[in-house]
Amino acid sequence: MKKIVLSLSLVLFLSGCIDAAYDSARWLKSNTTRQSVRHLAMAGDVGAAYETGKLYCCGARPKYNNVEALYWFCKAAKGGQRDAMYKVADIYEHANLDEGGIIPKDDILAYVFYKKAAENDKRGAAKKRDELGSKLSRLDLERAGILLDRWPNVSCEIKR
Repeated sequence: MKKIVLSLSLVLFLSGCIDAAYDSARWLKSNTTRQSVRHLAMAGDVGAAYETGKLYCCGARPKYNNVEALYWFCKAAKGGQRDAMYKVADIYEHANLDEGGIIPKDDILAYVFYKKAAENDKRGAAKKRDELGSKLSRLDLERAGILLDRWPNVSCEIKR
């Protein structure tokens, strides 16, 4: 009986070590992937910039960093990545300073990025653009038009 208990204890102990080792290996692999993707993003790869943004997005700190996510999404969006255009719009449309965020709500920027995403055939972007556009004043739509004329030189990053 002692041998069975000892054997079971050993198996349970080792299984915990195996799980810990597996978790460590998975973390190292994902960390290496993050570093590789970020390196490509820093070199100007818009797909990698979008993926880097996804790594940081979206939620509460410290696990997420929405400012960092927005930075990478902006780089990708200005480079023509339509999913990033949509994500920038979504972040600005739903930003909420009351929840401790530091990204201000900006419906004009959201409209601009939804419009660019729609022009690049991003599914759902035209509907979001139209919904938001119906809420904007004539002056806000004129401001959005000015920003669209400046594309891709539209500032969408927050100081990090």
